[in-house]
Amino acid sequence: MSKREHERAIFEAFLRVAPDFAGEKLVEWKQPEDEREFPDIVCTCVSGCRVGVELGEWLHEGEIRAAKGMKRIQESILYAAGEQGENQTSNIYAMYLLPKPKARIKPVDAASFRNQLFRYIEEIDQRWPTERFWQSPQGHRASHEELASYPVLQKYLNGVLFDPSHRYEGQPPYGHRIKRQWPAGQNWIRFLARGGSFSQDTMLQPLLELLSEKKEHYGGSGPGFDHLCLIIYYNSAFIYNSPAETSHFKFPDAVQAAKQFIGDDPDPFDTILLFIAVNEGRVLRIL
Repeated sequence: MSKREHERAIFEAFLRVAPDFAGEKLVEWKQPEDEREFPDIVCTCVSGCRVGVELGEWLHEGEIRAAKGMKRIQESILYAAGEQGENQTSNIYAMYLLPKPKARIKPVDAASFRNQLFRYIEEIDQRWPTERFWQSPQGHRASHEELASYPVLQKYLNGVLFDPSHRYEGQPPYGHRIKRQWPAGQNWIRFLARGGSFSQDTMLQPLLELLSEKKEHYGGSGPGFDHLCLIIYYNSAFIYNSPAETSHFKFPDAVQAAKQFIGDDPDPFDTILLFIAVNEGRVLRIL
């Protein structure tokens, strides 16, 4: 989907949530012929009022690039691994591959990667009962050095984490060991969820920078419209970025921070809205 198509889809979703955002119904709206023109959307209301809408996506560019790069790496590894089939091991519930940075598998290595991966799984499964330190709930984390006998795996992976099938549940001496079975039909060769440290400022700062950028870039661009609206939308960040909300900081708190940041100088915008374009969507007013 092109940027223009994406913005059209976002505005259509926005209108489903806030059809009266301009204070009255719209008769029509369109995108300028030249996508470089300001603003992104031109609306006409039932009264004839012309409303300009500028769109801006709230996201953390650095995290987006890193997350998309890792996604491409993971896709290349899963493609090389091929069909996983049902987990037939006796001692491994699931395994998590730890790729090297930029470790996209070359086509010439794909067959060897798959062969070595399943040979290594078989070896670990057979060794499991005799390895005393693998019996904890943490299982076994194979380092990069431990992959030396499997050079293609070592070429692309920093290590492998094996999650054990057998777990002790309950409180001693009344607990018991159980064997977990990975759900049928689901991939059991996986990757760890994206992690890392973050705080409310991780995503708040990009929001304030976006507001500043839009105000500075389009200052004085209001003439020609009866009303000029800036819609900040939160969409891709939900998938690729650190959470915008923490246990002590929610979207309404971000709105308050944005209000304080803007102060008494919203020029050139008459209205600034935050559209949380996730699930059914919701709109919060910044200005």
